[in-house]
Amino acid sequence: MNNEKTNIYIGIALIISFLLIFFAVSSRNDSKSNTRDVNEKKEISENVLLEEELQTVTITSRAGGYTPKITYAKSSVHTILEMNSVNSYGCERAFRIPSLNISKELPNNGTTTFDLGTPEESITGTCSMGMYVFTIKFI
Repeated sequence: MNNEKTNIYIGIALIISFLLIFFAVSSRNDSKSNTRDVNEKKEISENVLLEEELQTVTITSRAGGYTPKITYAKSSVHTILEMNSVNSYGCERAFRIPSLNISKELPNNGTTTFDLGTPEESITGTCSMGMYVFTIKFI
């Protein structure tokens, strides 16, 4: 009986060790690919409409979060953010951009517009709980 408990504890320890190693390796690979992606990206994203001195970034809010997760836009250009809600019924409706002191409840369906000014640095949007996040990286 005592030997069985020892085997169970050893098995649990091996599983936990395996999981920790797996998450450490996958986390390291993710951070490398994110760094490479930022350094290689030189063009604005498809969800950015650039017209002369104004650009419009469109992000979709729906059950389960925001898409796209990362957007590349031109820096030092007047920027409008359009949050397009599509069947949005969860905490993603309680939208925030903490760095700009923006906080607004989005509709279930429809478009809400925010003037972001002429950003130079990345802007992160989030739900009120911080579960759902997107980033606009200005290049």
